[in-house]
Amino acid sequence: MDNSGTHFCLAFLYLTMYINCMEDGHEPSFVYLKKEYILLNYRVNWDEAQVICETYENGSLAITRNPAIRIFLAKCIEESAPHADSYWIGAERPKNSKIFHWIDDGEEFKDTYYFVLHSVDYVQPDARECLCFSRENHNEALYFNIDCRLRHALICERPYENKYDGSMTTTDWIVVNDRRYGIFYDQRTWSEAVRDCQKNHKAGLASFRNKNETRIVGKYLLMGRPSLENAWIGGRYKQNAWKFISNDVIISDHTDSNTLYPPWYLNRTTQRGGCLVLDRHIANEAVFIETSCNRRKSYICSKSISETPDKLSRFIDKIEYTLYYTKQTWDEAFETCLSQNGTLAKVTREVIHSLVQMMGEEDYEVYHVWIGGRLDERGMDFKWVEDNEIITKQTGGIDYYPPWYDVEFNTKYPCLNMDRENHNRPIFYGVDCSRAQEFICEQSKYEYFTSYEYGSAQKRFPDNLVHYLNILYFIYFTVWYV
Repeated sequence: MDNSGTHFCLAFLYLTMYINCMEDGHEPSFVYLKKEYILLNYRVNWDEAQVICETYENGSLAITRNPAIRIFLAKCIEESAPHADSYWIGAERPKNSKIFHWIDDGEEFKDTYYFVLHSVDYVQPDARECLCFSRENHNEALYFNIDCRLRHALICERPYENKYDGSMTTTDWIVVNDRRYGIFYDQRTWSEAVRDCQKNHKAGLASFRNKNETRIVGKYLLMGRPSLENAWIGGRYKQNAWKFISNDVIISDHTDSNTLYPPWYLNRTTQRGGCLVLDRHIANEAVFIETSCNRRKSYICSKSISETPDKLSRFIDKIEYTLYYTKQTWDEAFETCLSQNGTLAKVTREVIHSLVQMMGEEDYEVYHVWIGGRLDERGMDFKWVEDNEIITKQTGGIDYYPPWYDVEFNTKYPCLNMDRENHNRPIFYGVDCSRAQEFICEQSKYEYFTSYEYGSAQKRFPDNLVHYLNILYFIYFTVWYV
């Protein structure tokens, strides 16, 4: 395109709409329709602006022919609180031409509805001239024409690539009282952020209880490198109220004058819909801002700090089963069960799904547990240690009982493990006995010796019963002898 042509600049400022912003170094950028738009507050002429944008990989001055992009960028600049009100973009009018063109393909600029001349007496000059996109009445976007040698801010665009890999802005979770918070760079929609907090971090999209928590976490938005202007939190408008999705706690519509919580930007919510970000740059301290849930943003996860319990017990068919969260080898687990007057669990058809539910539907999920089966010396059969019963070799697969993964056993893996797959599907297979993992004991009417033969515990009567039997035996022979 002829360098003598007139050029096109753009400014957006909508004061009632919010954005999908991140920071590229110290420069706010916005992601929309697989493009990243970078807002630069440098004061440069159009030629300098184009050179600067080309320093980004596959970058150029922004092309805004799509009305949806124009509206989107207006929201972005509004939340970014820019110090400029006009920004160069990628369009120009060649010298002596009456038509403006986009610089990417030379297409004619046709957005004349938003195009405003300097005045009704405007006479088009022969020299270079540019258009700017600005605002009227604070919320109406308009293009206007100016001398391209003047200095304005600029907006660049480039293809969007997620530059992060699930990393946090800090080296570890941020501890605030009894909670941990993690700020993650990856750009996600609000729903995707909910999923990633749960899937990757076993946490919820962040919830807060007071001003102190938002203040501390907000500080860490700025401390990351690169820093962030804002990030998703777990607030969403649903059923006529703002709520945190992780605990269903309602967020008040107004900021309390005493506690200063919730920290709404204008001390009250201004929208009845969307999702919330925690924003640190638009005010002196972190505030809640409403925006569309479909924006792509970094996000904050949170989870409670609590110690894993030692065990969890449930009664199933009048028998007590105990899931121990302490990881032990199979032999150690066997001894632990014996010490509690029990044995590693015999997982029958009647109890198997209840035990899998116990593994997966409590506060602490478990995916692998030792159970009371052990391979015999020949490597032919697994047997329950409780009663030496052979565990059937059915070949129907894991959808049947017993749910064997494979019925070709290996003496290298003689201890029976139960997995939980797809949340509630049990699987049996042998594992190296030296591996440490959680285990399930069952309480039984029998006591057991601490030795086992080919994985089968030896039953015995309780010691007190043996004592009484010995007395009866003594009395019987005494009477018989007399």
